[in-house]
Amino acid sequence: MPALRDYTVFITHAWDHNDHYYRLVDLLNSAPNFRWTNASVPEHAPIRDLSALEYHLHARMREAHIVLAISGVHASSRDWIEYELRFARRIGRPIVAIAPYGSERTSQLVDQNSAVTVAWSTTSIVDAIRSYALSE
Repeated sequence: MPALRDYTVFITHAWDHNDHYYRLVDLLNSAPNFRWTNASVPEHAPIRDLSALEYHLHARMREAHIVLAISGVHASSRDWIEYELRFARRIGRPIVAIAPYGSERTSQLVDQNSAVTVAWSTTSIVDAIRSYALSE
């Protein structure tokens, strides 16, 4: 069996709406035959200074092979998600939108900026990462 590739993944999320984020992390951690590194800025180590946060977001997104955007509708975090999506596009990172588990509505902003929108399932998400992630 060939060696598994380790994907570096940045997941857009808002600390005040992070339940889907943690479910997605758990889903990726439990995916069979899949290795990944989480490049997201974690809630347990938040950065409060705006310029420092922007610096860390940029650095982490630059090291990512792909950006995952949970396509939920959270007006309170729209500005940050828009900022992250705009930066990801500017540096050429592919964006995969994930329709949130159990949600009928998705964010038009996320969907319009993504290469593809996938269902909330391990197979769909891992297949999209493998298909769209930048090469090493």
